[in-house]
Amino acid sequence: MGLVFIPLYIKFMGIESYGLIGIFAILQVIFGLLDVGLGSTLTREMARLSALPNKEQEMRNLVRTLEILYWGIAVFVGIAIVLLSPFIANHWIKAGQLSAKTIEQALLIMGIITVFQMPIGFYSGGLMGLQKQVLLNIINICMSTLRGAGAVLILWLVSPTIQYFLLWQIVISIINASLLAMFIWRRLPHSDNKAVFQKQLLKGIWRFSAGMS
Repeated sequence: MGLVFIPLYIKFMGIESYGLIGIFAILQVIFGLLDVGLGSTLTREMARLSALPNKEQEMRNLVRTLEILYWGIAVFVGIAIVLLSPFIANHWIKAGQLSAKTIEQALLIMGIITVFQMPIGFYSGGLMGLQKQVLLNIINICMSTLRGAGAVLILWLVSPTIQYFLLWQIVISIINASLLAMFIWRRLPHSDNKAVFQKQLLKGIWRFSAGMS
């Protein structure tokens, strides 16, 4: 879907605006290192615990514990991008037609997108660990289509600017993360007790990972 809509993005926004999307991808890769493997850890632990008896409460507590940590990391990364946006706009990116203010506004919006974009990978890992790949693929297909086609419509009917393109990405990222969060909690085994944050679960995961290595 990303490849299909690229020519339309460039047609409406221009090549310089589209180039900012590449900058956003670079920032996501750089700050994605702060993930510290929580997504893959959730995939592994969901698969392991789902094969063991009487682990319903532990599974729910683990998702809650890692979820809180992951959202904390996502907020930190988003704030970092927002704080760095003036420096990046004025000293890193050298644009010809786009003003520094436009670039800074785009970067500010990218920071907000990151807050909701990062947890998508986390929840996706959880659904994979629960063996819900078909459901995950359906959600991914629908969201990718809506993300690309909706962006084209926004650029065509509302405003052909990078700001409106990115604002649409915020909307889709929020919907995507919310859907994945809803489905993973609905697919977890039922428990009579509320899911809670448990610090000791993190120690258990660390010991298990150390033993595997």
